[in-house]
Amino acid sequence: MLKFALPVVALTAACNMVGSPAVSGDIPNALVGAWGMNLADCKNDAAAKGLVRISGSELKYYEARGTLTAVNEETPTRLVGDFAFEGEGQAWKRQMILDVQDEGQTLITREYGAGAIPGVQKYSRCP
Repeated sequence: MLKFALPVVALTAACNMVGSPAVSGDIPNALVGAWGMNLADCKNDAAAKGLVRISGSELKYYEARGTLTAVNEETPTRLVGDFAFEGEGQAWKRQMILDVQDEGQTLITREYGAGAIPGVQKYSRCP
């Protein structure tokens, strides 16, 4: 029985490498990076109000930061998750859908909850 355990472990590890979604509980790798509502947002200056930086577990906006608290759905290019936000002395929660399209060049976000921005927000990957 033991001689089969190592090949299974090796196969499992190989399946979790490049091209797979991020480790469960993290934001998928395809969404990680800097995204701007327009090219000027990508200049990373004080006026970049349309810039969002996405890391393995956080969304960082101009004056707010959201931490991923729960993953509801995850694929290599999509995340439906719950986020706890803080900014300007306030705290709030949102469920968000983050969706990468156009071969990784466009990010579409939707948010749900009290005070959520209606509709979709569209961002382009910063160069």
